[in-house]
This record gives sequence, C-alpha cells and structure tokens, in this order.
Amino acid sequence: MTLLEKLRAKLARAAEIKATAETEKREYTEAEVTELETLAADCDKLQNQIELDKKLSGMSAELGAPSGRKTAPEKPAGNQGAQAKGPESEDTRGFNDLADFASAVYAANTGNGIDNRLYAAGGDGGMSTGGNGGEGFMVPPAFSSKIFELALEDDSDLLGLVDQEPTASNRVEMPADESTPWVPGGIEARWRAEKSKMDSTKFDTSAIGVDLHSLYAFTHLTEELLEDAPRLAARLSVKAPAAVRWKLNEAIRYGTGVGQPLGYMNSKALVTVAKESGQTLKLVAENVANMVSRLLPSSFNRAHWEINPELLSALMMLKIGDMPIWTPPSTGFTNAPGGFLLGRPIRFTEHAKALGAAGDIQLIDPYGYYMPVKQGGLKFAQSMHLLFDTNEQALRWTFRAGGQTKLSKPVASAHGSAAKSHFVTLAAR
Repeated sequence: MTLLEKLRAKLARAAEIKATAETEKREYTEAEVTELETLAADCDKLQNQIELDKKLSGMSAELGAPSGRKTAPEKPAGNQGAQAKGPESEDTRGFNDLADFASAVYAANTGNGIDNRLYAAGGDGGMSTGGNGGEGFMVPPAFSSKIFELALEDDSDLLGLVDQEPTASNRVEMPADESTPWVPGGIEARWRAEKSKMDSTKFDTSAIGVDLHSLYAFTHLTEELLEDAPRLAARLSVKAPAAVRWKLNEAIRYGTGVGQPLGYMNSKALVTVAKESGQTLKLVAENVANMVSRLLPSSFNRAHWEINPELLSALMMLKIGDMPIWTPPSTGFTNAPGGFLLGRPIRFTEHAKALGAAGDIQLIDPYGYYMPVKQGGLKFAQSMHLLFDTNEQALRWTFRAGGQTKLSKPVASAHGSAAKSHFVTLAAR
C-alpha cells in the first residue's frame, strides 16, 4: 500500500467515526476520541512523508532535466515527451495543450512520476508553485492567458470598452473633473474690453479613491474527471472563464461598491427616464427618444443600447410617423436580431434586467466607466492536500479589479433643465 493509499484509509476511518456519531446524534466516546487523535497524528506523519517524497522526486527530476534554452536544440531533450523550449513554444512549457498539461499534473499528484516539463527551466523560474508542500503546479502562461481571453469572448462584454487601467496597487486615485465650460467652477473663457484686466479662473480637481476587489472562481474536481484529460481541459478553458466573465460584467453594471466595483446602474450618475403618462405598453417610441435626449452629446458616437431580448417584438413595431426607428443589420433580417435603434447599435443581452423593470433597456457609453485592474491578470492556484478523503483536487482562479463611473452625478445642461450622463435607463413600467 502506498503512502497516499494509507493516508486515504486513515481519513476514511476518521470520516466513518464522525458519521457514526452524527447519525446517532451523540458526542464522541472516549475510545473514539483516542482513536481520532491517533488517526490525526498518523495523518500528519503520512502527509509529511508524502511531501518529503515529492520534494525528493522533484529534485531528482531537476537534476535529470535539461538546463533549458531560448533557442531550440537539434533534438528534443528531457523525458516523457518533454519538448524543446523554442521561442514559439516557450509559453506552453513544452506541453501540446491544456489536456496534456492536466495529464502530467494528475500523474505527478498520484505518485506516477513527475514529467520533466513541469520543471521547465528558464522563463519565470519553473512550473512548480512551491509553497509549504509543493502543493501544485502553475498553469503554463500560454494556457492561463487563453483562459482569460475566453473569459472576454462575449458580445455582452464591457471590459474591453470601459476606460481600463492596469495598476500594481490595490487602491488607485481617480482624478475627478466634472466641470463644464458653461458652469462656473472650472476653466472659463471670458470676453474683455481693450486694455482691461484679465481675471483668472481656478482649475480644481479632486481625487476619488477606487479600491480593487478580488474576484475568484473556486472548484473541486473529482479523481474521475482528473483521469479524463479532455473533459478536464474543457472544464478549465470554458467553465471557469464563463463564470469570471459573467461576474465581471455584472459588476460593471450592477456592482454594489461593497467588496466589488460600483456598477453604473447603482451610481448617482445614472439618468432614469420616466415612462409616458398613461403608458401601458412596455416600450413606446417616446421612451427611446427621451433616452437619447438625456445622453451626453459627446457620448453618442461611442454609445450602444443594452436590451432584454424579450423587448425585440416591441422594438420591431416602434415608429415615428411611418418611419421605423429600429433598423435591422445591413444584411437585412439575415443576421437579425441586433441592428440599430435611432442610429446606435443594439446588444441584446441577458445582463439587461427583466422585461418591464428599470434596466431592461439601457443606453450607455462604456468609456464613462473607469476600471483599474491588477497587473498580471488572472492568477491560478491548485491544491490536493485538503481533499484526500474525497479523491478531489481544488482549483482556484483570482482576478482583482475595481471600478466606478467617472461622473458622480449627471451633468447640468447649458440651456435646459434636463441633466445628461454617460448612462441612461428607462424607469419601470
């Protein structure tokens, strides 16, 4: 019996004792307490031995591995199919794909030998995460980056459209200048008579602190799934990015600002247009026209509509006189839905609120949203130590970002009473 099998047996016995006590709704007996203490001590010893064996195996693998180079040698070096680290393959650390990497990690964690590619030299110093017990292996940069790229492959993604800024800090200061040429308090231009004195105006900006918050995806994978490398690759490259993508985009729109970014729908800069008097339909042409009138003119060329797909039937019927205000894509109805509403493109998205609720139709300029993100992008970690008793491993992705609207309130009009903003929505009907 291997050390790992002995450890699993000890943990299984401890779980059996615990389950018996819980089923009988009682405390542990003295004999059970004594046995649990013995099991805990045995598990500690076994785990220390396992970690020691892994370290020694790693050292042996490193001694037998090639030193690494930036240009590919004439013949591949290393064992178990290790590939040369030429410039084109450097970021993959010699692995063919994510499934190939997953298979090597599984073999290493089950005592079946460590693939030399997991200790690839050069670059960032190797693939092992080290830690207290060498608890896992880093995902090769090429695959880690691909996971994050997949997280942004969505027609509803706003991360590439907002004003994004990388930072090494967990808190940044955003300069705030909400002055306009027509409101006193900013830089003003003035007429003067010949030889008269010029009066200066003070240009004053304040700084708004923006905290970066941690977003994570944390999952357990069973031993059966770990043995199936293609399915594991799909889980890593599809499921985790989808979860990260959804949460990031929800935060830009609806974040509370507490432990997460402040979304524009919860910002005081949001303009909410009232429904028409006596309106019974979910959407009328007047709603759309009024929303456009409340958008900052400077934002019109960047703005787009975010609309609940259930509003499509109402959109297709909207007219001003005999003129439809919804225009299908340029290819006609072949590639519909989508198209344009009063000249601005439409994104039908599940991020829009329920039909009839405030937020089911939004007109937004994403560049009016400031989003600092932590340098280094998506971080990955793996551990198998906590889940021996269930034959599982834990995988975790973390990403740190903050965000809020650039405006703290809508901008007053120069000649009118209606304030304007980068973000406009329709009130509940």
